[in-house]
Amino acid sequence: MRVFHRFPTQHDDLIHDVSYDFYGKRLATCSSDQKIKVWDLNENGKWVMSAEWKSHSGSVWKVAWAHPEYGQVLASCSFDRTVCIWEEGEDERQVKRWQLKATLVDSRDSVTDIKFAPKAFGLRLATCSCDGYIQKTKTKRKNISSDILKHKDQFVLEQLLFSRSISSSDFCSSPQPHQ
Repeated sequence: MRVFHRFPTQHDDLIHDVSYDFYGKRLATCSSDQKIKVWDLNENGKWVMSAEWKSHSGSVWKVAWAHPEYGQVLASCSFDRTVCIWEEGEDERQVKRWQLKATLVDSRDSVTDIKFAPKAFGLRLATCSCDGYIQKTKTKRKNISSDILKHKDQFVLEQLLFSRSISSSDFCSSPQPHQ
């Protein structure tokens, strides 16, 4: 495999995840340094850091972009048992910056993964954590505007408990039929 471009991320610790946006023109990285960094691909084909912020109080395991129909929205999950929803917007001085729109604190253990649903399902997020739960979070409204993410009470949470006794082989096809 050929490496096309390498660049220093300037994270202070181990990088756990990297995620492209829908168009492949932006990257988000997260790390044990508790930071998220957003990178933009410039006209010269170079990745330039456009934002950096401390996002959690523990290692950040994953970052995920929502579909661009919902704006520039990122979700992050962490060892600190939270999921944060971030939206890029302009502050009072018209400067672009990432703002925390919601913090989901429903897990009893580290949240290890997050995924946004495909656009056809609306703005939905699935999370999983070390406490044995998968949680699906969605907005209450069908017509989503960029300010929908202002308060946690606009989210509906569904939980599914999966027994820890289920093994990965229960989800794999077996060469021999079950009897």
